[in-house]
Amino acid sequence: AVVSTQSGHYGRGKSVEVDEELKLPETNVFVPENFELVNPAEAKSLPVVLNDTDPVKLWWYLDTEFSQPKINMGCRIHPVPKAPSVRGEILARLLSSMYSQESAESLYPALMVDFDIQLMFSDYWIAQIRGFSDPNKVKEVINKALDLLFQLDFAQPEDHFNATVVEPLRKYYQNTATLMPAKLARVFSKMLQDEYMYSFHKSIEVLDTITQSDIKSYRDDFLKDITIDCLAMGNVLSEQASEYSNILQSKLSTLGKAEIVAGDRLKSFLYPALKIKNGTNYVIRRKVLNLEDPNSGALVQYQIGLMYSNGPYTDRKPFYRYALVRLLGLAMKERCFNYLRTQQQLGYLASCFEEAYKDILIYNILVQGSRADKGAEVMAEEIDKFVQLTYDEFSNMPQDTIDKFFGGIKIAMKKQLEDQPISMSLKYDRYALEIFRGMPDFERRAKQSAAIDDITFDDFLEFYYRYLVGGSRRKISTRVFGKDDTIPNVGGDSGNSGGDYILDDEVIVDDVVQFREKHLSGKFGRED
Repeated sequence: AVVSTQSGHYGRGKSVEVDEELKLPETNVFVPENFELVNPAEAKSLPVVLNDTDPVKLWWYLDTEFSQPKINMGCRIHPVPKAPSVRGEILARLLSSMYSQESAESLYPALMVDFDIQLMFSDYWIAQIRGFSDPNKVKEVINKALDLLFQLDFAQPEDHFNATVVEPLRKYYQNTATLMPAKLARVFSKMLQDEYMYSFHKSIEVLDTITQSDIKSYRDDFLKDITIDCLAMGNVLSEQASEYSNILQSKLSTLGKAEIVAGDRLKSFLYPALKIKNGTNYVIRRKVLNLEDPNSGALVQYQIGLMYSNGPYTDRKPFYRYALVRLLGLAMKERCFNYLRTQQQLGYLASCFEEAYKDILIYNILVQGSRADKGAEVMAEEIDKFVQLTYDEFSNMPQDTIDKFFGGIKIAMKKQLEDQPISMSLKYDRYALEIFRGMPDFERRAKQSAAIDDITFDDFLEFYYRYLVGGSRRKISTRVFGKDDTIPNVGGDSGNSGGDYILDDEVIVDDVVQFREKHLSGKFGRED
């Protein structure tokens, strides 16, 4: 059918106004446009330092392995070294909260196109960007992220500031009451060894004294004397890497009035754990903070020594002791589960694992459960039995079993060390770990693998005896008692006196912080 229209009908259609709700969002200025791979002609086999004489020390690595238009860049910003403090930690956490809230909205468009930009604040600051390597967009993101740091509002209405910044941190500290016994045991054990770790109650007390102007002063004072170390890696030319680090340097200098100096402060911010006395078994007994929690837990820790030191094994290959710790972890893992969980049925969680805490190698045995007849004290006793029984088993192991068992874990460990990163991001993490420790050794994993070759089963037994069962071992036994699990009466004041009560070979630790400050001050040397 033919429908006639009145004159001017189509003209009216052309002049219809756009509905506000139908408008498209603003253009995302961070959308990458350049996905070209740079010329690999200047690529090096390992990261290299571009500018030894500049205030900002810049490492650079052009990746040709993964052929991705991506960049990974991180910088460490170090102030004049000083001892960590509760107040410093809280100021850093509050600044982090304020920055995160601001950047969550302002940098959301960058996040939507696969850029990850972070500023993290603690004893030192970390600035990091990951994403596409389009040079113009990388500069846009870096500029925006740094501008935000100096646009923070430190004169917010107090009720808003308290609700959005202070209260979330207060709840974080208060939520320690909900920690499970196994986690609590790790907290108490670390507190004994860490001279800068205090109770969460102390943190809340300090939190209540801090103002917005204190946070601003923390930011500004931090920048008065800093060093900067950076690693730029990926699809990035050396001149591009230099340009990005120059943006960081310029922004901090102009907006933050930063005084950037040349120097190496990376190692100055390594605070190894305190050394406990040889031949001592420190025992911490605590009730769960959540008094309705039926679970109990026990953690036994053995301090080994500095992570990359051979300790007493001065005539062996580098990383000999490190390799032995890793072999111990592999040798004990299945036995730990079988004995503590399956045979003794101590609880639903039983784990044996090695770790490096504050640059010190530690071996852990951890149990958690809720059986009324197998509380924290029984758990700790069974852990001790397990350690001795396993040593006896190893000592009496037939040679043919040794060849199969010990040869197998050596092969497994070498494979772990020789595995290559499966992504550029993981490759960056491996290089960054070396560089930002202040002692870069890009052959470290190869040396660790080589150290395994000469280790015999007799070496392994000697190591086991020295650090786990012998008279010179360094041991912490932490027991957390559940709702119906009674702490035994071991004599003396069981409250918070800070006393040290010796029972057989045990040193009973009441108030952890007071005991630490009174009795523990030694640091590990390379010979330990």
